[in-house]
Amino acid sequence: MKINFQKLFFPTKNRKETSSINSEKHKKFDSNEYNAILLADEAAIKVKSKDYQGAIFDYDRSIELYRKDPDIFCKRALIKTVIGDYVGVIADCNQALELNPNMADAYSLRGRAKFDLSFDKLMSFKKSITDINEKIKYSDSIDFVKNEYEDALKDFNKAIELEPFNAVTFFDRGNLKIEMKDYIGAIGGLNKTCSLEPAMKTQAQLSIMRAEMKLKSDERRNNLNK
Repeated sequence: MKINFQKLFFPTKNRKETSSINSEKHKKFDSNEYNAILLADEAAIKVKSKDYQGAIFDYDRSIELYRKDPDIFCKRALIKTVIGDYVGVIADCNQALELNPNMADAYSLRGRAKFDLSFDKLMSFKKSITDINEKIKYSDSIDFVKNEYEDALKDFNKAIELEPFNAVTFFDRGNLKIEMKDYIGAIGGLNKTCSLEPAMKTQAQLSIMRAEMKLKSDERRNNLNK
């Protein structure tokens, strides 16, 4: 479920990614906020060169100076998504949503992180099964993951409610629905990805094929059990 990083990048609505603030705009910020913006701009430059640790370091410093900008928390969450720090993603998105409860990007990233974190935990536990007692624990862990998936789905739904034309969110929600065995719902959302973002069509079609195969497999199994 790796998505091209550029497809995940959410541009800030109120300013460009690189420093382009003229002298008149400088006057609108106090020194801490202004320096925080400059650091965030430096982080964005490092993102483009794939220096993700350097970008996180600059975002950390930016947030130390000014903690009232939800965009910076969301951008740091995005980089943490790329490096697989899903717990950090959730924490940053929570902070962003405290500052702006209607931030679609934060809901989308948090949903993605909850999904990936739960899936990774499940796969890791599955590999460690060695006896019947572990199988029982695995069964319990499936119930836990189902609850986590439900939470992720709520975040994706909220993100789409706020921003109904984000192809990435439809893609991520589609893949989540495959794991939740809602294959029809998954296919519908993944087709939406194709229509919204032609560049993601190949990725979406691969997921659609996976959903269709699982749907047919379930149908065959149900027919055998009749």
